[in-house]
Amino acid sequence: MLALPQEYLGSLCEIKSLENELLAVGRIIKIDKEALELAGRDDERMPLLQYRAPVKVFAHHAKLDTRILVGTIYLSTENFVRVEGVRSLQNFERRGAFRVNSAVPGKLTLYLTAEEQADFDRRLVKASDEAAQGMVDNANLDVQVMDISLTGVRLRSSVPLVPGTRYMLDFAPLEQHLTFLLRVQRLVTMPNGETQYGCIFFDYTEKQLDTLCRDLFQLQRMEKSRRRNAAAAQ
Repeated sequence: MLALPQEYLGSLCEIKSLENELLAVGRIIKIDKEALELAGRDDERMPLLQYRAPVKVFAHHAKLDTRILVGTIYLSTENFVRVEGVRSLQNFERRGAFRVNSAVPGKLTLYLTAEEQADFDRRLVKASDEAAQGMVDNANLDVQVMDISLTGVRLRSSVPLVPGTRYMLDFAPLEQHLTFLLRVQRLVTMPNGETQYGCIFFDYTEKQLDTLCRDLFQLQRMEKSRRRNAAAAQ
């Protein structure tokens, strides 16, 4: 049985340790029976990984579900990595994907189908001035993006968000503004008792995913640099 459907050929992948440490990011270049081969993005060199090391593989696809698998490193060079004994990792949640703290501002715009928009417009016309203003305000929200992964974000919002609601998110992890469609997935209770919101991306393109991946790596490098500098200053 193939490790993944052939539709995932060319998809972006994360290789992580079993402790969820990010080891490498690449693209799937070959799908064999119970094996995957990955190469660097845009001819980037792959890091050398330990032979027979057990790993998790997150296979991202713009139109299909993220697949999470486990396997072992069989061959690792600067040009490609081969993972063998690949099998599905059951009951593993999407939020296990590589995640970076951010705390950057974002803008949510309610995302509706044509039918939902028509219903919204009807209710808007019938509402009182105060209620109508509230509906408009709740359709355009300023939020804070607290952390980011390739599959979604965690948001802080002064206005309660309802699970299942879809929005368009505009935010800038670094200098470039990114736009993703997202769905509010769950409420997250923080240690201080604050409620935040876990959201997942949907209907994105490979180009969007590539751009986000580059930003996440840059943010991770910046965070590691800050930690080294802080440790050296002590």
